[in-house]
Order: sequence, then structure tokens, then C-alpha cells
Amino acid sequence: MAQHGVRPGASIYVAEAALVTEDDLTALGEMLFITCLPATYGACGRLIEEVVGQGMWTTSVPWRPPNPRRTGQSPLTK
Repeated sequence: MAQHGVRPGASIYVAEAALVTEDDLTALGEMLFITCLPATYGACGRLIEEVVGQGMWTTSVPWRPPNPRRTGQSPLTK
């Protein structure tokens, strides 16, 4: 985006959850992105708890934990 005059941090990409791998996150560096992390991902609940605990959680709708009966997993399952 810099080649088009957009300064770093001035844009946020929308990405599929498939982007959330260790290699991709390393390659992205400081690039900002938004993704939907399915509640069936074992890390989902842990990440939310960590972000909320650090006071960094923002949302436009109320969040509620996944229903383990519906997903077949606890939000804290590895």
C-alpha cells in the first residue's frame, strides 16, 4: 500500500481465518488485519480471555462464549 501513498498503519486488511498461522503472522509483521476466528478453534477462548484481561477488547456487539453443546468443544480445548 505504501507504493500508493498509504502510510503504514493507515489501512486495515480483512482476511479469512486461514491467514492466522504462525508463518503468516510473522510475515505480516505490524500490518493490521481483521478476521473472524471460528469458536471451534481451540485458541479462540484463550485469545479472547487474554485480550479482555489486558483491557484491549473492543466490539460492536456483545460477545458471548461459544456453546460447547453446539460446537462440540469447550472454548478452552486445545
